[in-house]
Amino acid sequence: MRSSENLAQVEEYWSSNPLGSLETPFPEGSKDFFEWHARIRDYDEGDFCQSMYEFDQHSDKKVLDIGCGNGWLVWNFARNGAKITGVDLTSTAIELTKKRLSIYDLNADLRVANAESLPFADNSFDYLTSAGVLHHTPDTEKAVSEAIRVLRPGGRGMISFYYLHPLMLPVLWPVTRLFIQLLFKAVPGRSQFGSVKTPDDLVRLYDGNNNPIGKAYSRADMRRMMSNCRIEKFEIHYFPTRFLLGENAPKVVRVILDRMLGLMIYTKFEKMS
Repeated sequence: MRSSENLAQVEEYWSSNPLGSLETPFPEGSKDFFEWHARIRDYDEGDFCQSMYEFDQHSDKKVLDIGCGNGWLVWNFARNGAKITGVDLTSTAIELTKKRLSIYDLNADLRVANAESLPFADNSFDYLTSAGVLHHTPDTEKAVSEAIRVLRPGGRGMISFYYLHPLMLPVLWPVTRLFIQLLFKAVPGRSQFGSVKTPDDLVRLYDGNNNPIGKAYSRADMRRMMSNCRIEKFEIHYFPTRFLLGENAPKVVRVILDRMLGLMIYTKFEKMS
């Protein structure tokens, strides 16, 4: 199948299943929906890796968020004074982000765009983020290259992908798969977790039964894709404890699961030239 056909499938899926829609108890685009999503996002990852985003460090700087989804990152940068631009493959995401900003009387430059071919000149931005997005596009390496292209030399950014955890390696995968099948089979919108077969199945199905593309990456993969950047740090985070223990799990349990079984690799970097 050609890359353009794969991309069309990705666009169709995320247009019909925008970020947060699989489990929200509130109408998409309502204030309750955005407040619920912000609380869930903070619970899942914000308590552990907020510093990786640097929301409060780029006032008056040109910031780009690639794959803005329902606008959580754009909203955070906008309310901290950044000159924020958000792009997404789907018009659904752009409209949701517009609604989120309008509720809080905030503004951003929002555009429908393909991450593999960004509509910006070289060296356009001071900082960029792409959180859990580029592993869903057919040509992830091209998308990473585009992200770096539009970042100015000396500019910095943070990209997160699904993590190729050691527990996903062939020798341990059968045990990991059994754990997933037993504990995650009732996750909202993800009923096929009970029949997951491969690591790629795991990261694909986490975003919904019909999600067409999901890929996992290691530290070595990130270094290879960002060979013209200085890697400042890697951090592993994001384990959805609430799916197993609800939202009242002891903080110490959440910390341990986040650090040891995190599903995402967060890479902070600087463009060298």
